[in-house]
Amino acid sequence: MIAGGDGFRGAWILAVDDGSGRLRLAHHADATAFVARPRVDSLILDIPIGLPDRGPRECDIAARRLAGPRRASVFPAPTRTLLAAPSYAEANRMHRDREGKGISRQVFNIVPLVRAVDDAITPELQTVVREGHPELSFARLAGAPLTSAKHSRAGHAARLDLLRGVFPDIDDAIAVFARPAARTDILDACALLWTARRVIEGSAVVLPHSDPPRDARGLRMEIVV
Repeated sequence: MIAGGDGFRGAWILAVDDGSGRLRLAHHADATAFVARPRVDSLILDIPIGLPDRGPRECDIAARRLAGPRRASVFPAPTRTLLAAPSYAEANRMHRDREGKGISRQVFNIVPLVRAVDDAITPELQTVVREGHPELSFARLAGAPLTSAKHSRAGHAARLDLLRGVFPDIDDAIAVFARPAARTDILDACALLWTARRVIEGSAVVLPHSDPPRDARGLRMEIVV
């Protein structure tokens, strides 16, 4: 079984292939449980895994380069010290003192999910649970970076068409999914499921390279595509 997961309102949308080739969508509120005890052969999450003490990660720099016109969608990973920040104002101050610049509200908003995954993950679990990025998955699936933003009508249609080519039952899976979720998050989870399939097949690419740097906890700072 393989899966891809995208964060949604503090929880996760999971796209799952149980081995039959059939696509299933699920909602999971607790990252700790499914990261610490993964019941899959490959799980790709759109969340930073492996956090720098300071400065940008090499994999984020490589990912922005690969994303081309969609490079703004690759947020820099928060530094490890920001996991303890009690508020956006404090996180902004801490980052400005350490890095000479503040952080965006978007980066701070994912800190709770980053913290939950960081609490659960270990270097050993990274053989199964790994970081991906939907825009890079879509770029690889299309053969080039997409030009339309995912929130636009054209961008949504382009991404859905790409996914229909690898998940013929995606429309049925979306139709029976009972949980409210943004359509972009559902498609992002499915794109990451496709990357999980590439990991199992041995065709996935690792950014920045095959021997990525590790953080203070020994976690590889990498993005798989």
